[in-house]
Amino acid sequence: MVIINEAVYKDIFNILSRFRGLSIECEEEISKKYTELPKQTIKAIISKHGQNASKNLFYKYSSRADTILTEYEKRATNDRAILDLSIEMNYPPTGVCRLILNEKYTKLEVKEMLRDPHLIPDPILSANVFNCIYNDSQDGVIIDMIRYSIGEEYELKLKKMARDVGLTFYDEGDLRRDGFDKTPDLLLAVQCLYKNTIVNWIESKASFGDQESHSKYLKDQLTCYENRFGCGIVIYWFGFQEEILSNKHNVIVLDKFPALEDLTTFNNLYNKSS
Repeated sequence: MVIINEAVYKDIFNILSRFRGLSIECEEEISKKYTELPKQTIKAIISKHGQNASKNLFYKYSSRADTILTEYEKRATNDRAILDLSIEMNYPPTGVCRLILNEKYTKLEVKEMLRDPHLIPDPILSANVFNCIYNDSQDGVIIDMIRYSIGEEYELKLKKMARDVGLTFYDEGDLRRDGFDKTPDLLLAVQCLYKNTIVNWIESKASFGDQESHSKYLKDQLTCYENRFGCGIVIYWFGFQEEILSNKHNVIVLDKFPALEDLTTFNNLYNKSS
């Protein structure tokens, strides 16, 4: 199991907070220190930290975007100018590109340019944006596609594993067609038991579960499922922070699909009685 205690999580958080460089380089530093942690878990923690840091710093930097553009123009002699700026600012490279482009073009143009930097008329700026996109593990169209693909991959994995153990369920598509708004990934048509606790639904999170994100998921999603359907399971496929196990909600937190020996399904009961 990948369960990280508070001391280790805080240490990783401190490394991320004080590191000055690309997140790809920071990943290597953390991997060397915590060799026992899967690389996917470290990537997920860095991603979560990067998203939070970007939100916290957005207003600070967006209010001085004109100054950032001026600073870029002073340095615009090679394709590393924006990348170096992002390291100094401790802000994702694509985020810095977005700030600079927003000062020169419309929002619609910027959206298209970040998808295809060839559309940027200035060749040096275009080269800088290309370089940032390919060196950014936190933001940008490539990262968005990767996150979406990983989320889809683990939802499919969850469905396959559920079918393999004989669970019958409705997925999000089924539930939305029936008029439900907030829906878990799987709503069990027939309840099962996990370690003698009745389970009604399962939610897949292809991410790391830290206290902050888990609290937000509880507020926005999981408590709604609990109130409507009863007890359920949330799976953080890349591990989670140990402290979230102490939450008082009727939600079971796991880092993988329930082990067969901990699960009692309709098929198990039928086979035992045959």
